[in-house]
Amino acid sequence: MDFPTASAVRVTTGEPAGPVQPGWEYGVPVSFVRDLVARWRDEYDWRAHEARLNAVPQFTTEIDGQLVHFAHVRSPEPDATPLILTHGWPNTFAEYLGLIGPLTGFYYENAHEEKATEPTTFPIGLASFAYDFRPLRRFAERDHTTIVHWNEYDRGSHWAAHDAPDLLVADIREFFTKLA
Repeated sequence: MDFPTASAVRVTTGEPAGPVQPGWEYGVPVSFVRDLVARWRDEYDWRAHEARLNAVPQFTTEIDGQLVHFAHVRSPEPDATPLILTHGWPNTFAEYLGLIGPLTGFYYENAHEEKATEPTTFPIGLASFAYDFRPLRRFAERDHTTIVHWNEYDRGSHWAAHDAPDLLVADIREFFTKLA
């Protein structure tokens, strides 16, 4: 059986393929496992990764009886709007480490905007990547009246911070630009 190489698995044809990447229909390709084992055995430097993790200020707090771990990085701009990036299980905040630098210097400043006098809803943006769940816009528009940003990409996956960080950073920046 001819499996694509690990690098080929990350490349798309431009056609929406759904959540399963080509070559992965029956599980993890052998060539990918070989490449992964070789990287861990011969190249990976845990101490360098550990230092990268520890360079970010980290804290824990309790919310509704649940211990929550988080990284807190302030923007150098005193009036920057806070941005919260969350992840689900089994993911980790480490997936966002490469986004901290590009995003902490970029912010939406609303100090000169007229303050709302009535309750408002918050703006929503969506980035849909090729190898992740494809949302149906009509259902999103039914439930959210303030969709200001919607992009569908032909590469990337549920782990866009890893396999398409350039797209993810550009998408987040574009979203906040639209709020200006």
